[in-house]
Amino acid sequence: MAVDVHDAIDGAKNIIENNSFWSKHDTFCPVYAWTNENVNSALDFGDAYGRQKVLSILASGDQVFSMLDYKINDIDTFDINALTEYYALGLKRAMILKYDYFSYMNMMEKIYSSATSNEELYEIIKGLFPYMEKRHSYFWQSLIDYDAFLRSKRIGYEQKNLIVTLTHANRSVHYLTEYVLYLSNEYYYNLTKENLSKANITFKTADAQEIDKHFTGPYDFIYLSNVLDFFDSFGSNWDYAKLLEYEERVKKLACKDASIVLKYALDYPYLQNLFRNACVDIEKSFQDEELYRFGNSRDSRDAILLVRTK
Repeated sequence: MAVDVHDAIDGAKNIIENNSFWSKHDTFCPVYAWTNENVNSALDFGDAYGRQKVLSILASGDQVFSMLDYKINDIDTFDINALTEYYALGLKRAMILKYDYFSYMNMMEKIYSSATSNEELYEIIKGLFPYMEKRHSYFWQSLIDYDAFLRSKRIGYEQKNLIVTLTHANRSVHYLTEYVLYLSNEYYYNLTKENLSKANITFKTADAQEIDKHFTGPYDFIYLSNVLDFFDSFGSNWDYAKLLEYEERVKKLACKDASIVLKYALDYPYLQNLFRNACVDIEKSFQDEELYRFGNSRDSRDAILLVRTK
């Protein structure tokens, strides 16, 4: 289930007050502002188009918003980081609903710009409240009040702005137009905007390592991004047998003829292992899994590991 909004506020306040980045993925840590995945290729190779019921990592929200352009309107999302809900399904969703394509791109640049004053940023966020669910607007108003209070008490306070503090953004939104469908042009953005109004998107704070304890399905498409890189409970140098064990648990959530993206692999040719802290031979271990490689203009080759149910 979703973390209580007051707990989420307290978690976010701790980040603001300490102005800190995280050393590990946790229930309350800064959110990735944007995906670093080639979402278009991943969804194409994953055979996502027209799927009826989907389970997906939420993260920045970019994968989910792009799924709306693939005629997917029923999506259960999860993330170990509870703050992803308030950023992706709160602030970012509200921005899509409020702004046209060009205004959205410009406003995303604006809220991350050091030239934008804190007062102006607060007004931009408050202008999104009519497009948010009540708990999301309550969350952001509480953080605006807290951020403003801290700044009033700390003379010469030079902390990064509220949005920059709560997110990890290492690139511009314009960088994503080639890899994220809803950001690629005005047509697909408007399609996402239209579908957002009628889509059923849920969220649970959940650890992917226990995914079968949080969801029942059945799903005909499951997207796990790169969460297998962060399975500390697997220990070091876990092997293919451990992957199969997890794979079988995920398959229990899937219906017949489902597609499951087990892993998104960035810069695939340069990886020593497909999974971090694992010992899984990329070329020799796999049985029913399918590895799809795709190139892009970043002069790298990403890949997804896909498994299908029968």
